[in-house]
Amino acid sequence: MIMNYIKYIFFFIGVVFLSACAQKQLKKDHVLYNQFIAYKQIKIRNANQRPYFSVKLWQSLEKAKSQSSVNRGMASVFLKYPDEIQTITGRDEVINGQRGCLLVMGLSSKKKPTDYMIRFISKGGHWVFDDIQVKYYLDGTKRYLNRAVCDVDQQQQIWLKYMKSQNR
Repeated sequence: MIMNYIKYIFFFIGVVFLSACAQKQLKKDHVLYNQFIAYKQIKIRNANQRPYFSVKLWQSLEKAKSQSSVNRGMASVFLKYPDEIQTITGRDEVINGQRGCLLVMGLSSKKKPTDYMIRFISKGGHWVFDDIQVKYYLDGTKRYLNRAVCDVDQQQQIWLKYMKSQNR
C-alpha cells in the first residue's frame, strides 16, 4: 500500500517537473520577439512586409495611408515602427493558444521612453501582427506596464490602478 503512494508521489513529481521544463522552454524560445526582430530586418531591406501583418491590420494601415490627413497621421506613427525604439530596455511575451502579445520597452532616438504592445495571431503556423499600440511617455509618466498583457480591459485596469496610486 505504501509502495502505491510512493509511486503516485514520484509520478506527480515527474509531471510537475516536466510541466516546469515545458513552461521554461516556451519562455526561452521568445517566438514573438524573434518575429519582431525578423520584421525589423525585412523593413531595413525594404522587402515585402505584407506577410508580417494580419489581413485586418494591413487593410487598416493601407486605408489610413490613403485617406484624410488625420488618418495619415495615425499611419505615420506606424511608418516609424519598429525603428522608433532605438534602445530596447526590456521585453516580455505571452502566448495563449493561437494568440499572443509582446511588450517591447525602450527609448526613442530622443531618449524618451516608448513602448510597443504588439498583439499577434497565428496564421498557417506563422505569427503575424494583429494590432500594434505605441505608447509614449513624454510627460514624465512612468511605465505602468512591465509585462505583456494581451487583454485591453486588463491593461486599462492596470493603468487605473497605477493612476490611483499616483494620486495618494
